[in-house]
Amino acid sequence: MACSACGSDATIALSLSAEYRDHAPSNAAIISVCTRCLTVDPVEPAAEPADPDFGRISDAVPTRPERAVPLVLAIDLCSSLATNRAAI
Repeated sequence: MACSACGSDATIALSLSAEYRDHAPSNAAIISVCTRCLTVDPVEPAAEPADPDFGRISDAVPTRPERAVPLVLAIDLCSSLATNRAAI
């Protein structure tokens, strides 16, 4: 799936537990995270995604989903941080 913001095909799909869906775009159960610009997009549930490799985003992202998912969602809410990732 291509990123809606930058067009990159380097995305990671992951399932969200119910506690995080209120913070996801469109209250999605599955999202994709762009490893290039950190944009989070909702994904139509076609199949359950495999275990995500958060290391593809950055070494600074936790590897355990219970820690990585809230961080990814928080970063998505800070669009200026995501947009200026390279500069920061």
